[in-house]
Amino acid sequence: HGQQITIGEQLEAYQDGIITFRYALWPHQKYDASKNSQLAIGLSQPLVVKPATENKSILSGIYPDQPQVIVTAFKPCDDGKGRMLTLFNSSELPVETKLVLPEKSGIQVWKSNSGEDKTQPISNLMKIPAWGTAVIRVE
Repeated sequence: HGQQITIGEQLEAYQDGIITFRYALWPHQKYDASKNSQLAIGLSQPLVVKPATENKSILSGIYPDQPQVIVTAFKPCDDGKGRMLTLFNSSELPVETKLVLPEKSGIQVWKSNSGEDKTQPISNLMKIPAWGTAVIRVE
């Protein structure tokens, strides 16, 4: 028989001290869920720093071709043989997108899952539902 406890004994339902709330005001014309998501992520995530020069393109690496599709995670695979991307469709409509890859890279792309398995090869467009995500493995 387990011991009965109340939530207050296990988890505190309040916090002592000062609580900081951060917000941003952004003037805009028409509501655009995708742009709002991009702004919010940009304000809440740390910047990724990389070397740049006048002669180098700002865009590099792997990224989706549709602006409403946001890369929310990019990490090495646990087996060390590739990278995992999580793509988020920040739009209220379904979208078809493809990954823009470096030229002549020989990179292969698969649909994946939380176990980082190669579940289905992706050769061209992938569909992401409204407000949905796709887990992608690239090698």
